Amino acid sequence: MSFPALYLIPRHIGEVSVQNYPSFLKDVKCFVCESEKGLRNFLLNVVGHFKMEDYEILVYNEHNVNAVENKLVFQKWLESKVNIGMMSDVGVPAVADPGKDLVMLAHRYEYHVIPLVHESSIIAALCASGLNGQKFMFHGYPPIDRIKLKKLIQSLVHHKDIKKYTHIFIEAPYRNQQLFQNLLTWLPDEIYISITVEAGTANTFSRTRQVIEWKNTSLPSINKKRVVFLFSYA
Repeated sequence: MSFPALYLIPRHIGEVSVQNYPSFLKDVKCFVCESEKGLRNFLLNVVGHFKMEDYEILVYNEHNVNAVENKLVFQKWLESKVNIGMMSDVGVPAVADPGKDLVMLAHRYEYHVIPLVHESSIIAALCASGLNGQKFMFHGYPPIDRIKLKKLIQSLVHHKDIKKYTHIFIEAPYRNQQLFQNLLTWLPDEIYISITVEAGTANTFSRTRQVIEWKNTSLPSINKKRVVFLFSYA
């Protein structure tokens, strides 16, 4: 794994054995969680014997999601370049749960955002994007015809009822690079585009930037790779 990293950890409803969690999580000492009880149960499952005082903990939930001091703590961790784990009590962080603002902040610090979600590349990408995880739309494969594609993309960002949604697409691997370029050409500069490449593999890569930022940086090579594309007003 590359470091530093923010690991987004799914929590299942039922009992999950230690084999379901990567061994490297035993070395993560900074955690964002919805409750200390939920974190304690997770650590008991993954680490076994532990002391809570050995961990730095940021409780981040619907009751304090707007607290400035929470973001300052998280920002301090990012500046220290430590590895961070983020989890919900149940489910996936930042998807119908708090956390997207912290994920976006991690992208700003050029962290490796790694969703440990293997059941669905779409949910993994949404989780890792830092974009709206409360309202989102999956559109599947986009039209091949360039005129139809342009009309669809532009309609999604201008439609008053869904413009604030996160829009999610997948594409045939050999057309990924062209779709990425089209999104950069047709979307407004302030829109955020997120890509998650090879989700669920050892080569997972996620990055979220505004269109204007993508235009001013060297674009990653995503040709013939499995990619999930997302865009939204963050």
